[in-house]
Amino acid sequence: MSFSVRRIALLTGVGVICATPSAAQQTVQLPARDNLLRERPAEVFSVGTVEGRDWEMFSGIRSLAFDAADNLYVLDGQSTRVVVFDSRGRFVRQFATRGGGPGELQAPIAMAIAADGNVVVNDIGNRAFIVFRPDGEYVRNIPFNDELGFPVAMVTDPRGGIIARAPQRMSPDQDAAGTGVSPIFRVSLDDASTQTLYRVPVATPRVSGSTGSDGARRTAFISMDPIFGPRPAFAALPEAIALHYETEYAIRILDGTGRHIRTLTRDYTPKRVTKKDQEEFQKQRERAEAQGGGPMIVMSRTTPAGSSTSVGRGSGTMAFSADNMPFAEYMAVVTSIRSDPQGRIWVQRRATDGKAAGPIDLVTANGRYIGTLQPQAMPGAISASGLAAWVLTDDLGVERVVVRRLPGTWR
Repeated sequence: MSFSVRRIALLTGVGVICATPSAAQQTVQLPARDNLLRERPAEVFSVGTVEGRDWEMFSGIRSLAFDAADNLYVLDGQSTRVVVFDSRGRFVRQFATRGGGPGELQAPIAMAIAADGNVVVNDIGNRAFIVFRPDGEYVRNIPFNDELGFPVAMVTDPRGGIIARAPQRMSPDQDAAGTGVSPIFRVSLDDASTQTLYRVPVATPRVSGSTGSDGARRTAFISMDPIFGPRPAFAALPEAIALHYETEYAIRILDGTGRHIRTLTRDYTPKRVTKKDQEEFQKQRERAEAQGGGPMIVMSRTTPAGSSTSVGRGSGTMAFSADNMPFAEYMAVVTSIRSDPQGRIWVQRRATDGKAAGPIDLVTANGRYIGTLQPQAMPGAISASGLAAWVLTDDLGVERVVVRRLPGTWR
């Protein structure tokens, strides 16, 4: 496997568009030199504390979202609730509780604010997208499409509904065979219909099975992308969908139907994964497991009386050992992407030391390069007015959410 670096002289802020064999598809070469955006965002407020009132203490924040009025929604995973704050950080309400009944949550992993203002929670424990009104009133459950499996990522579709991605063969009801394809699909919140937009090639999950002393058959589907390799990421824009799943810097732009119309590229040579990189990752993994991290596992338990499903993070014997962890040969250049209401795509590159939180490029779907932010964490949510929210965790594992106002130069 080899990579070549194309040496093209470019002016900062200007991209080169190259025609492809298909007249409807383009390749946009982004500038090779970073235009650093040095102005820093100003803090507006922060929420979260080690001791305080119930709504001030978070335990496993899974997702953040802003509504049209800049209210901040926090999906508190282990407490199975949604906490709402206004644009100044004042507590507004909280809703949802643990359980399998209407409006209850079991294993929420993602949240989005739909175009109509409703709150959608992806709950793989209840196997459904659970819809609430902005005031927290329960609306309905939209069961997962069994053919698509358990969605692990979800974003708002500006045209209505949500767009989600399911890993290959995460559903315990499916057999162990896998085709190595992860579907990205649109879900209608009106009639619960689904439309597959794109099929991403991925590694199939590891599967293990056992029979307990009670005669129950257990099957675990362990979803884990090759370490340091590309992790499928997507983001929805008003007129397009951004997608990345390759080792090189290649942001695919899809139209509203999922048709590939453009690719944004930058000249970065992927770094080969060394033994030292693997050892350092193993140390980080052990620390994460001690705090409840590890690969996502969906466990199916079948007995003569029926079946049940549990979801969690692997550790100990359920997780991969150091000897059989799947390491990629090269480190993916891009580690994550997201979009914002202003129509920008945030592309996070890997840091020079191999860490995921490297510089962030701000670009548009048509290939306009805005600039690059210095290495930092990706914000968890961005509002239409320019607020952005980050989840910060201190040395004791206490989580808080910091909201900052983005500088005008970042636009």
